[in-house]
Amino acid sequence: MGFCAVALCWLSVGPVAARVERFAVIIGNNRGADSEIELRYAENDAARVHDVLLQIGEISPLNAVLLRGRDANFVRSALLSVNERIRAAVATPDTQVVLIVYFSGHADNRALHLQGSELPLDELRQLASGSAANFRLVILDACRSG
Repeated sequence: MGFCAVALCWLSVGPVAARVERFAVIIGNNRGADSEIELRYAENDAARVHDVLLQIGEISPLNAVLLRGRDANFVRSALLSVNERIRAAVATPDTQVVLIVYFSGHADNRALHLQGSELPLDELRQLASGSAANFRLVILDACRSG
């Protein structure tokens, strides 16, 4: 009888696992710079990634932002907004936060091309690395031609 009581007590005071909250910003743009051929599937690819993250990636629909056919200013604002929500989540005790940023569309070695506007890669890197998330993953599925 004494052993069971001690064992139950020991099991109940073990370390509490951290809660993991996941956020995603998924960006798809068929139209890049004005001089580039419009892509056929970039926005559909982004929608599929969004669906997969919701179905099996354990991301709440409230934490997954799907941006299709948006310009650089809109994407920048969305990333800043998600980073604010991440700061609030990280402030919750025993919470680990993951940020996933996915982009499908046109780009070059210095910027994402979004609806005739550009989001510099250095700025994207700063927005991701400057996030309070404990883990950050940026995936770029980008091309320079149609």
